[in-house]
Amino acid sequence: MLKLLFLVVLISCSACSKGLSVDLFNNSESPLVVSIGAQKFNIAPQQLKRILLGHPSFEIHQGFVVWKYFRSLHGPQVMSDAGRSILDPVYVDRDDVIRAQVDGNGYIYILRRDEGFPIQDIASQPPGYPLAPSLF
Repeated sequence: MLKLLFLVVLISCSACSKGLSVDLFNNSESPLVVSIGAQKFNIAPQQLKRILLGHPSFEIHQGFVVWKYFRSLHGPQVMSDAGRSILDPVYVDRDDVIRAQVDGNGYIYILRRDEGFPIQDIASQPPGYPLAPSLF
């Protein structure tokens, strides 16, 4: 009985940690198609879509242009009071969701949780941002 209870708790906990997601905002004048693994997500101009980040790389199609990103979207890290590296709560909410926007040139910017779309101050980005695309 105790083993069964432990198994149920283990399965429940693993279902809770679904990984990092992004609310990705299309800040361009064209529709985008985001491909992550076998999944494709359409995002209309000036709209956003929540996407689970499950692969280390992804690509975005804007018409005939394909932008490839070999480094995935990620939550910035900070040091906790205990000296451990944790996701920065300025950028990552309690549901492990970050907010980012794709501009018409393919650059991806991360937004602080208190910022609205589209981002106004693209100069103040944490290390690792903006993500620059590779063209293919």
